[in-house]
Amino acid sequence: MILVTGATGTVGREVVIQLLAAGEQVRGMTRNPSTAKLDARVELVKGDFASPDTLAKAVDGVERVFSLTFGPQTGTHERDLAGLAKKAGVRHIVKLSAMGGDGETKNAIRKWHEQGEEAIKATGISWTVVRPGGFMSNALHWRETVRTQGKVFSNY
Repeated sequence: MILVTGATGTVGREVVIQLLAAGEQVRGMTRNPSTAKLDARVELVKGDFASPDTLAKAVDGVERVFSLTFGPQTGTHERDLAGLAKKAGVRHIVKLSAMGGDGETKNAIRKWHEQGEEAIKATGISWTVVRPGGFMSNALHWRETVRTQGKVFSNY
């Protein structure tokens, strides 16, 4: 069983779809399971990083976790999740992080994710960190230049 946190967001939903296509059993963590519109094969569990007591149930009985969180509390969120995952016997955590790191200049978002990475690594659980660039779902700020100039301007 694989737990996907943030399972109803754009990225989490895609991870769920791909895991199901690969034949995996998936548990999706969301703040409101009653409104989640995920495949019926997904076991839904109520969980909220802001309420660490909900995370223990989310990780109970899972072997792997796909951790997706964001914001200034990322380090705290992933420390809580990883600590409970270790107690529950989780064998591997994949963390969706942010590009940068390894000596590069870090903006606030990268620093938040670095704290999360370090919290996961500190547990001793096997881990994978994915540091993608931008997602198209985050690109609404390109809308005006695409509409008026047919171009995307970015620093990457």
